[in-house]
Amino acid sequence: MSIPEVPHDIIYLILDDLCEDLHALAACALAARSFRAYAQKRLYTTIAIELCSWKSHITRDSVRELSDIFITNPLLKSHVRHLVLLLHQYGEGRKRSLLILHTLPQLRRLTVKPSRWYPMAYWDSFSRSLRNDICMLMMSPTVVDVSVIAISRFPASCLVGCPQLKGITWSTSSDQDVPKTKSVLRFSTDLPTPDGRLRHITSQATTLGQIIEAVSVSQPHPRLTLNHLGQLNVEIWSQAEILIFQSTLKLCAGSLKTLDVTLSKFPGHSYFRFFELETMHSLQSLSINLIRWSMETIIAWLQHFLSSRTSPTSTLLENFSLSLPINIDVTLWQHLDCILVQAGHLSNAHIELRLSSIIISVFMAKLLSLGTQSPLITIETLCLYCVDNSTVFFKVISHLR
Repeated sequence: MSIPEVPHDIIYLILDDLCEDLHALAACALAARSFRAYAQKRLYTTIAIELCSWKSHITRDSVRELSDIFITNPLLKSHVRHLVLLLHQYGEGRKRSLLILHTLPQLRRLTVKPSRWYPMAYWDSFSRSLRNDICMLMMSPTVVDVSVIAISRFPASCLVGCPQLKGITWSTSSDQDVPKTKSVLRFSTDLPTPDGRLRHITSQATTLGQIIEAVSVSQPHPRLTLNHLGQLNVEIWSQAEILIFQSTLKLCAGSLKTLDVTLSKFPGHSYFRFFELETMHSLQSLSINLIRWSMETIIAWLQHFLSSRTSPTSTLLENFSLSLPINIDVTLWQHLDCILVQAGHLSNAHIELRLSSIIISVFMAKLLSLGTQSPLITIETLCLYCVDNSTVFFKVISHLR
């Protein structure tokens, strides 16, 4: 009895599930001819190039090795969608050409960050030729997404000068502090349009301010604009960054659909008016991370925010998410419940509450006891998952009864 041939669609799904296991993909590429083409495609979707800073630290030349591979099999170049450049703190070291990286026809995403040996790298410590090569890669007509992680003194002008970009991730913190997003498995083969319409930003408020300043300097003909921004993920850590945040919202008031904000604890009561979203008429999803605040402060602020004109009043709002600290007791939970019930403009929104690092048994007991008493919370799903292998989150999916 012969074994029926496995459909290619099934094989592709299996190989997609192995996309994070490079050793398994390499083994699959060698196991069968029917696996080879697609396994190689998944293997080369994302490649990382480490640019060593001195000869004795890393003996191999990643750029030369990659060039030799592409000379042997030119078709592999068309598989590369995401290029990661790992930089060293003390500069480029040996002179090398990155010309081969400019010949990747389907490159869509570029990430620049320090090597794993360094938590931070300094842009002006690299040679001028290396900096020019990186900026030219960012300006490649096929690149639509750029991430700059933990590169100090990186100039915003390099980003603003790229009219084809649709997404920017820029953080001066280490890669571990950047919000994790699922890797894109498939990228469009269509060429990006150099219309200057940026679609999404993940950034700290300080680096976001540098982007806005660079855009204003390039007036009256900026190559990149924020007027069509659809998604914004931002971290705010000081009072001075509030104005930057609000000025950004004014630029994209008519287009922003998804807003994710992480807020530090502000001194005094001036934080009551910092979050003004009444003009965000297109907003569909709002997520606020308040885990560094006390629950008493959160209750006071949230009551003001939802009862005043500063909260979004758009009927398009579909999701409202709050990340809360661990020190929440039954009384505060019930108070929070009442505040959300009284927010009539959230009646059509899906409400998500996320609590971090809490004793599982105690929290579940509280939820089960409140599930029948609360006028607001209907527990549909309670799932436990980990973030960065250290922080435990409960996800409570709830809605208005």
